[in-house]
Amino acid sequence: MKKIIFTIVLLSVTIFAKNYHIDSAKASTIKVLAQFGKKWASGTAFCIAKNGYFLTNAHVVCNFSNNSKNAKKLYAFIKIDNQNKKYNAKMIWKSLDYDLALIKVDDLNSEPLKFTQQVIQNTKVTAIGFPDNGDNSGDDNINDLDFTEPTLTSGGVSRILSKNLVSSTNVKVVQTDAAINHGNSGGPLLNQCGEIIGINESKALHAKDLKSNLVGDVIQGINFAVHKDEAIKLLQKHNISYMVVDTPCVYVDEAVSETVNSNNTKMIVLILLVFLVSLLIFWIILKKKTPTDSVLSRLVHQKIQEKEHSTPKKHTIALRPLKQGQEIEVKSNTVTIGRSSSAQIRFSSPEVSGSHLTLEERDGIVYVTDLKSTNGTYIDGRKLKPYTAEPLRVGQKLIIGSEDVIYMVSENV
Repeated sequence: MKKIIFTIVLLSVTIFAKNYHIDSAKASTIKVLAQFGKKWASGTAFCIAKNGYFLTNAHVVCNFSNNSKNAKKLYAFIKIDNQNKKYNAKMIWKSLDYDLALIKVDDLNSEPLKFTQQVIQNTKVTAIGFPDNGDNSGDDNINDLDFTEPTLTSGGVSRILSKNLVSSTNVKVVQTDAAINHGNSGGPLLNQCGEIIGINESKALHAKDLKSNLVGDVIQGINFAVHKDEAIKLLQKHNISYMVVDTPCVYVDEAVSETVNSNNTKMIVLILLVFLVSLLIFWIILKKKTPTDSVLSRLVHQKIQEKEHSTPKKHTIALRPLKQGQEIEVKSNTVTIGRSSSAQIRFSSPEVSGSHLTLEERDGIVYVTDLKSTNGTYIDGRKLKPYTAEPLRVGQKLIIGSEDVIYMVSENV
């Protein structure tokens, strides 16, 4: 039944819920404007550590076409409480070979994103960034709310390879068909759990730009992101803290999402969900109304057997069940209760241990001794210490293993 409930909940979340992992990651992503003389360039950065540390591409904060000169001014933009906020930013370090850079934005304490444990081919991914006309806008549109609204493009991990990004250094990259355009640079490439698998870097070149005789249109659907391993390596080198998730990402396969995407399918699943929940409620009510101690009448299979060498008994005390069941007589000799065949009173309940407890009558009082049972012996809710005799007086409840087996000393002893 628990497995059925878990399946229902998982299916409901899959069909009717949005991906809050990705939605949350948007709040940790900022737009970056860099000033190079009279020209502006835009890009994306995302929070990687507390105190305003953001990771981006090196080509966002420096001019590759002009001796890789740093930007004269850096600004960060983010939407907070439905208002655009502008912050000054400064570059901490850059790596031209890996096209990565770290910037710091004071007074902006975004929640850091975490790196995934592993990048797997065919994983569904989402790229976050600002691919708009920011390259030419300067400060003209900063009051427009769309100016700080990141876009999401989705795709998959096509392959993982090494290639030259800026220099002749081989860089580990993730190839994806998620759209990456100008302005996306420096943004996070995330799996469905909202974990970083790469840093959006570039798209494939025009065929004529390759060192070959090929000519043709711009290559579509082939984009690259710097692999998360390269970023971690540089963060470690510069002693910048970062976080990696503890467990691998577990997500619902895309084919399942597509199967349940239609309105008709959603309606069918909703009806099925209501039916199963109703069935579950009926089962719980039925279980509560069924006298569980009717099972007890079948559990008590034998009465107390006196040992041949036992002395004559002075007292006989009865324990009555709180629900339907058979009374237990307790005489002056010790009575063993449990599931094993050697027990004088046998219960088949799985809550009762093989040798669970002993009962002994002394001077009109029943003494209970727990034999270190698995589920314990209780008097009025207090768990007994193993191998320690405790008196059971009139009015007190004796619980053997579970609430299904409850006794009290009869009032007429």
